[in-house]
Amino acid sequence: MEELFRQLQQYGPKVVLDLRELALADVQFVRLLGACEVAGATIVNCSQYMREWIDRERKFGDLE
Repeated sequence: MEELFRQLQQYGPKVVLDLRELALADVQFVRLLGACEVAGATIVNCSQYMREWIDRERKFGDLE
C-alpha cells in the first residue's frame, strides 16, 4: 500500500491500477482502491467480486 500511495503522489490521477493478479485484499486495501478511484485513478481487470466490494466500501465504508 505504501508503494501505491507513493506512485499516486508521483503520477497523480493518471495511474491505471491493473488488478489482474490480485488474489487477496483486506478492507483497508479495498478502501484505498476506492479512494484512488475517487481521486481519478482507473481500475482495470477487476473481478466482479472486488468491484462490488470496492463500491460497497465507498458507499458504506464508514458504517460498521
